[in-house]
Amino acid sequence: MDIIKSLNIRIEQKRFFIDYCANERGKFLRITEVAHGRRNTIIIPETGLSEFGDLLNDILDIHEGVAEAPEPRSTRDDYDDDDDES
Repeated sequence: MDIIKSLNIRIEQKRFFIDYCANERGKFLRITEVAHGRRNTIIIPETGLSEFGDLLNDILDIHEGVAEAPEPRSTRDDYDDDDDES
């Protein structure tokens, strides 16, 4: 794995590492949260980066008061849930 660009930020008691990487399968964004001795990581493939960025920008617009929050909806249906196949 090659790291193309790596940034990090500390927010309260957490440190976030944002790495833009490449491997034999392609490029991806890896976001790692480190807090209290625990590490959690998510990977966003390059094919989804623009859409992921758009969603983050939507949230930031709401946070900054530029846009109104849409009506709340359950996003649970957007996930595959193996628990339903018992």
